[in-house]
Amino acid sequence: MNSMDRRTFMAAAGSSGAACLASASTSKNVQLGRQVLLVHLVGGPSQIDTWDPKPDASIECRGPFRSIPTRIPGVRLTELYPHLADRLDRVCLVRTLHHNADPIHETGFRLLHTGCAMDQTAAPVGSCVSGRGGVAPWVVVPGPISTLGQAAGVGQDGAIASGSWPIQVGAMSVDSMFSQAVGALEQGARMVTVNTAETVFNRITWDCHADLGALAGTLSDYRNHLAPALDHGLARLIDALENKGLWDNVLLVVTGEMGRSPRLNSRGGRDHWTGAWTGLLAGAGVPRGVVVGSTDRDGAFPVENPVSLERLHGLMGETLGLFGQTTKEIWS
Repeated sequence: MNSMDRRTFMAAAGSSGAACLASASTSKNVQLGRQVLLVHLVGGPSQIDTWDPKPDASIECRGPFRSIPTRIPGVRLTELYPHLADRLDRVCLVRTLHHNADPIHETGFRLLHTGCAMDQTAAPVGSCVSGRGGVAPWVVVPGPISTLGQAAGVGQDGAIASGSWPIQVGAMSVDSMFSQAVGALEQGARMVTVNTAETVFNRITWDCHADLGALAGTLSDYRNHLAPALDHGLARLIDALENKGLWDNVLLVVTGEMGRSPRLNSRGGRDHWTGAWTGLLAGAGVPRGVVVGSTDRDGAFPVENPVSLERLHGLMGETLGLFGQTTKEIWS
């Protein structure tokens, strides 16, 4: 049986996760055993304040962080990511992720996990893979999304949860999540999803509105909590995937469900933005040291090589053998 095409997969996923699982079980990439590790940076990190710094942006947009050089000549990250900067020649940055649906968490969440913006019945890609030898095919670490406002869980509570939510945000808790994820991959899980938060409300997340209420996250939280934890965690994760012999087999995807507004709001925070943001890819045939696309001066929109969030979801499905490649590679 050949891999399903994407249209067939989406139809099956929209009606029954079991149907798409059965149809995909003998595809080429399933036989090869490719795996996917999706790190979902819940809330949507600011592209300008993470991996697409804009020191020449207009003053209304410019963030508080300096940029630093990386292992890729001419490519810079913000100063919050020195460990990732030292490993950037081993990964691929996609700076032009975007989508054209509603600029809310729920829409981006569904697009990332199911490829469907509005269909709340669509199955997440992880639920459509089959396991072997009693190993759970899909593992969610440390647990499923509980709420982003609307119903947005897209079936994650049906996956195997590897632990409870960490009490603190810090380098150790992120390291623990990534360590659990690597362990699940070593045990044979076909897909592992790491959710960095279970909700955006009353938590330190990437959702940096600075609204002084339930969404009180600020760019200072990026500096003091979120970025150091992710920088250390990603560095160790990249090293672990290579050192444990998982690199060639595991597709690593790190992204939020949206970006943040280029223009700072009146409180110094950033609001929802789907025009452009940056994600990270590595392993499983992804070329090293590549930056896909570029954005305008303020980091608002792609100026070359736009990559839709649906296409990123498609790459994960293709890697898992759920449907055949329907378009050129993201990094082509």
